[in-house]
Amino acid sequence: MSHKPWSGFPNFDGPEFVKDAAVQAIKDGKNQYARGYGIPDLNIAIADRFKKDTGLEVDPEKELLLQMVALKQLLQLC
Repeated sequence: MSHKPWSGFPNFDGPEFVKDAAVQAIKDGKNQYARGYGIPDLNIAIADRFKKDTGLEVDPEKELLLQMVALKQLLQLC
């Protein structure tokens, strides 16, 4: 199998703090897929940061699309 980081099969282990956070999230019951259009708190934080950086406002529920696999999503736009 080819090891390409963007394929979901890297050839290296993740950092301990990430693994610890994943275990804690599972223990906290955060064990479901996120909504297809993002987690509300994350969408809001990104919209706030975007406004801070650019001065432009975006609606976090209607104008943001968060995806984990950017390459796949970009190819789908073509």
